[in-house]
Amino acid sequence: MPISPITKPAKHLEAQYVNFNFKDYIDTITKNVAKSVKELPNFKHMKNFNHLWAAILKQEDEKLQDKNYLASLIKEEQLRRNKYDLAFYETYNFEVGDTPDNRFTLHFDIARLDQDIKQNNALIEITQVDLDEDFISYADEEIKDEELLKRKLLDNRPLYIGIIPFINKTYNVIDGNTRINAKKTSGTTKYNAVIVNDTARYLSFDIDKVFYSYLCDLYALVESLENHKNHDEVWRESQIYRLIH
Repeated sequence: MPISPITKPAKHLEAQYVNFNFKDYIDTITKNVAKSVKELPNFKHMKNFNHLWAAILKQEDEKLQDKNYLASLIKEEQLRRNKYDLAFYETYNFEVGDTPDNRFTLHFDIARLDQDIKQNNALIEITQVDLDEDFISYADEEIKDEELLKRKLLDNRPLYIGIIPFINKTYNVIDGNTRINAKKTSGTTKYNAVIVNDTARYLSFDIDKVFYSYLCDLYALVESLENHKNHDEVWRESQIYRLIH
């Protein structure tokens, strides 16, 4: 994953290392993107691009296999949570991956995002979205807890949505999935939403941020290729090129 989901604002957090094959995932996403971007298979630096990103992610992954290092990360996460009222601390675990046994969890710090919005420190746009339009993904789950369903039906806070390149649709809901699942039972499809433009700022761990950087770098590379830029120029403009030079 490689850090398991952290779901409860407990006083003593626990998490464990979970294996994730970055190389296979990068190969898979490249093949999927290549189906709609005809220039990608011909990009002469593609193999190097993928190899270097896989190597950097592997380095971060190997750090997490050290129990002491992972324990230090969880301790830092606990200290972050201690800044807030634990009863109201929120995170969101966003899973990506091509198979159930090969999933990567992005850990979003929703409490920090809430705070930044209140203090006008977040890069956001406020809008209204309609889930009948095919550009927003959310976790479609039935709410079986009747009390939770009643609370969420009355919860009119805006959704938080952000771009996670190549994952699902244009925007992914990073906070508000339960509200959506509650309100859709009454036929609601339109919601007030906050578009989070600095999504990476609210990721909790370095491995999350590196993985997100890879997705953004691939997105920028694809855009450049679709604009028919020279391959060497596209390569030099990539984030991974700048990281190694």
